[in-house]
Amino acid sequence: MLPSRPRVSRPMRKFARPFATYALLGVVLTYASTAIAVGLLLVPTHSYSCTGAIHRAELGEFQPYLRLRVWTSPHGSYFQIHRTTSRALQLYADAVPADRRDAWLKNPKLDDVSFIPSWSVLREDWPTSLYPLVPLFEEPAMWYEVLMGWPIPCLYGRYTVGQSTAEQIRTADGVIPIYRTLKWATGNTTRDLVVMPLIPNAVPFIASVALYGGSLFVAVSVMRAMRRWHRRRGGLCPECGYDLRASPERCPECGRAS
Repeated sequence: MLPSRPRVSRPMRKFARPFATYALLGVVLTYASTAIAVGLLLVPTHSYSCTGAIHRAELGEFQPYLRLRVWTSPHGSYFQIHRTTSRALQLYADAVPADRRDAWLKNPKLDDVSFIPSWSVLREDWPTSLYPLVPLFEEPAMWYEVLMGWPIPCLYGRYTVGQSTAEQIRTADGVIPIYRTLKWATGNTTRDLVVMPLIPNAVPFIASVALYGGSLFVAVSVMRAMRRWHRRRGGLCPECGYDLRASPERCPECGRAS
């Protein structure tokens, strides 16, 4: 005789259904808010703070200079690894303080791993983790990781573009390319490539779902409480709105005790 399945208690079922509903709505709102942030707000690479470093990868005979930059904004971050030409490297080195420039030019290795974002796939195993990226830097190219979301950056993706064709994605992992036109205060317009990341970054994603789902639950609960209060004041059933003035003890419509 097969053992019977354990029955889920009625209170548990009553709790599980709204929990699943609001969790699903939280997921939908998380992706929707990220899409709005990507589509409407300024791309982090065009504004906000930027930090950088230079690294010469220890990859045998193949030793390109790599320029690393991180752009951050309230709604996301971009991490870029860019193989530069010698001219581009010099222009970048000229823009940093003299002491840091001299140190990089004498020994351009990235010793401080804390520069790499904690959510980067390269953070835990640097610089060994650069080896899979060698084919991407056989010619001038750019490799991006992006973490976006609002108000909690929680969706991740990565992609590569060629330096000579910056608007053409060569490889993509967990992103949807979006082309849009940005208009600046100077009146100039530029056509830019932005991406919508799709991969959840575990802890921030759960926090974002909880924030949106919880906020929606609170809003719905407050609206229901106000509706019941108004119905009680008008002599109506707080559950279904039936007029209880002729039957004040129990609602004949839904059976709720007054």
